[in-house]
Amino acid sequence: MTDISVLKLKSEKGREFVAATFGDSSKINVGDSVLAIGSPMALSQSVTLGIISNVEMIMPRLFGTFGRFRLDGEDVGALVRWIGHDASIYGGNSGGPLVNLKGEIIGINEIRFGLSGAIPGNLARSVAEEIIAHGKIQRSWLGIDVQPLFKHGKGEQGVLLSGVISDSPASRGGLQPGDLLLRVADTPTNVRYDEQMPDFMRLVTTLPIGKEVSVVALRDGKETTFHLVPVERGELNPKQQELKQWGVTVRNLSFLTAKEMKRTNQNGILVTSVRPGGPAGSS
Repeated sequence: MTDISVLKLKSEKGREFVAATFGDSSKINVGDSVLAIGSPMALSQSVTLGIISNVEMIMPRLFGTFGRFRLDGEDVGALVRWIGHDASIYGGNSGGPLVNLKGEIIGINEIRFGLSGAIPGNLARSVAEEIIAHGKIQRSWLGIDVQPLFKHGKGEQGVLLSGVISDSPASRGGLQPGDLLLRVADTPTNVRYDEQMPDFMRLVTTLPIGKEVSVVALRDGKETTFHLVPVERGELNPKQQELKQWGVTVRNLSFLTAKEMKRTNQNGILVTSVRPGGPAGSS
């Protein structure tokens, strides 16, 4: 959900690799000069100069669902607000660092839509550290869909609950569509603009798994406290497996995929491709 992976370098001759250092991406400002380093278009190396023009860039809503940046079905923009800059990047720059003039990493270059976009360094570093420590990222899940407050609504604080998935922690805890969430685990919530949504999503995906948390919501003009037990959010699309004897590739059904397919259980497997002329393709 953040498009970050970790590679481990090994040297047969025992060479020690000098690591670059991270800066604090929360302290960057519009107008700061930055350098983008990478290997665009399969060139050996390049450095381009630019300035930061946006410190909380998101995909515009006018792009619709086709403008979302998805990887393996996951919406990367749900957690990431990119650093917008005008240092030139092309295919091959992705994964390369965006650095300040001190040489500190403040972002990981990732996208180019006229304006270049980098994953904030603080987010990239926290994800990498968890992968190194635990081998994977554990995210909590409540089973809710939310949206920013209505432009002309009366509410000044909170985030609007637009949907609750059945048999989820939220539904079992008593939340309903239309509730206005004011606090989650004692942390105030406020989403009036799309740019604020990633902050809320990072909050609800980092709750303690299996431990009860309190959620305060406004319903019919009255504040009510609900008690939810977050569960682990699995992958939307589990890893594919090839069944050579059948000539197909398959994956297990995740809880979320089963819900999207309106299935009542996760029994069975999902066929993702069929080899032409294979046993499955010719039957």
